[in-house]
Amino acid sequence: MIVAYVDDLLIIADDAQAVMRELQQHMDIEQEHTQKKFTYLGLDVEMKDGVVRVSSDAYTDQIKSKFNIGRQAPTTPVTTDYHKKQQQQQEQQEKQHQEQRQQKHTDRDSQKLFQEKVGTLLYLASTARPDLATAASYLGEAMQQATDEDERQATRALAFATARRGALQTRKGDKQMRLDVFTDASFATEKQYKSRTGYLLLIDGMPVAWTSKRQSVVATSSCEAELLAITQAMKTATFVRGVLEEMGYKQATTTIYTDSQPSINVATKEEGLSTRTRHLAVPIHFVKQKVKAGEFRMQYIPTGRQIADTMTKALPRTQLKKLVDQFMVE
Repeated sequence: MIVAYVDDLLIIADDAQAVMRELQQHMDIEQEHTQKKFTYLGLDVEMKDGVVRVSSDAYTDQIKSKFNIGRQAPTTPVTTDYHKKQQQQQEQQEKQHQEQRQQKHTDRDSQKLFQEKVGTLLYLASTARPDLATAASYLGEAMQQATDEDERQATRALAFATARRGALQTRKGDKQMRLDVFTDASFATEKQYKSRTGYLLLIDGMPVAWTSKRQSVVATSSCEAELLAITQAMKTATFVRGVLEEMGYKQATTTIYTDSQPSINVATKEEGLSTRTRHLAVPIHFVKQKVKAGEFRMQYIPTGRQIADTMTKALPRTQLKKLVDQFMVE
């Protein structure tokens, strides 16, 4: 398998050198590294004793000097009340005249700096720092009309990223390439009473895909919000299962962990749609079909152990650390 990003290639094969020689017969291509420790697209990758470790330490070091972070060391990326304040400010701005609204926005230079900070956070959050995903998603909503509070929270998130280093790592001795999925949703916490989807996909304990995203439609119950999140997570997991099987790793039934018992009942019971769920016929039948085919199974997990909770809201320090420590290492 060859992974391509612009002009960078990553070769995954039993005999990578043979693939390399074949490619060199058709194009000019240089080989930068073959060792077990290297940097790829700003990520530090190390393979040792059967363990794969991915971090963004080198990239994070550049952030500290670029944005003059100093010695700040916040314990969470953003404050727990930030998103609520952000939505209140956005609602107030929408009711005010354009001139008044412009006075509350940062100036053009500050706006550009804010966008650079958020862009940096988005890159970190999408590559090797899932603990920043929710904060980056919140801040991304203010890219065009940032307030002073948005600016403070962006600086705080960068300071958190540089102060609390973290890496993704597979479990030692675990080479099963087993895929596990954790999915959650926060009900009616977003603008226009929309909900937020959050999920994490882990292979042998290491996150390989994750998201924190506002749902595109309004869910009318927490069960509905959870089902929409499960559907999105299952679609991503179906793709990852296909990639793993193409690489030769046959996949057994993948477990989806959720703290919503009503969603499990809807996904697993044979009964038809009710008046409360019939408007969700397509996603529900999609989930049911996948479960019935044996590709996925639903498993309840208590909210206190649901790591996908980090993808749906800004958590307080103790709870955030407890959950993040389950899928990231220092």
